[in-house]
Amino acid sequence: MINKLKIGSFEDCCKLYDYPVEALKSINPNLEIGGPALATNESSREFLNRFLEHITNVINYATKQIGTSIDFISFHTKA
Repeated sequence: MINKLKIGSFEDCCKLYDYPVEALKSINPNLEIGGPALATNESSREFLNRFLEHITNVINYATKQIGTSIDFISFHTKA
């Protein structure tokens, strides 16, 4: 999925999530920020599992601490 979008590695995706979340929450901690909008298919399931592992158990690229804030995850179906 990531390579199809040509945005780099999975780690790049995590960085693209971690840094903006920390910046936005530092401006307004009440903002609700969601994770990736995913289609319901096998590759998105694999990505979601890795992403959930990152935000719960892996070092945040922005804060250098374990975990990243997330308020919701968005899903959609495709025909």
